[in-house]
Amino acid sequence: MQPFVRQVLNTHITTLYSGIKNPVMRLVVIIVLAVLGSILVESCDDERKGTLELLSKIIDGLGGKHGGKNKCMDSWTKQYSGYLMSGRIDQAPSQYICVDGNAEKIGTKTNLDGKLLVPVEARCGSLRCPPYKNGRELTCVVCAK
Repeated sequence: MQPFVRQVLNTHITTLYSGIKNPVMRLVVIIVLAVLGSILVESCDDERKGTLELLSKIIDGLGGKHGGKNKCMDSWTKQYSGYLMSGRIDQAPSQYICVDGNAEKIGTKTNLDGKLLVPVEARCGSLRCPPYKNGRELTCVVCAK
């Protein structure tokens, strides 16, 4: 992953933990649930780097043209894949982010101050079941153009 992309994502995660907005980075998050293909799209816009597309979809149960894989669209480059995460439901509303599945741990102490990140799970009713499986974590892939 490119260092600047990792810095942008680490800054966004730190912002979620601390509850403080980063004045340097302008992040605009747009979440769209596409009916066809059941793909969550989240766009993070940064003035210096353009737009990153986070295409989130469930690995388990998707068939057809998606084949149950986290893939980037043609002409896009995969930066990393991971899990769709957000703040806890009992805390103030927060944004969805794609957290690297191979994220590096920073420090050795647990910090429970501020927001906590938890995996986003599929819930039948708000999503079609099948192909979704109730209670399964949603996976995502970060693609750059």
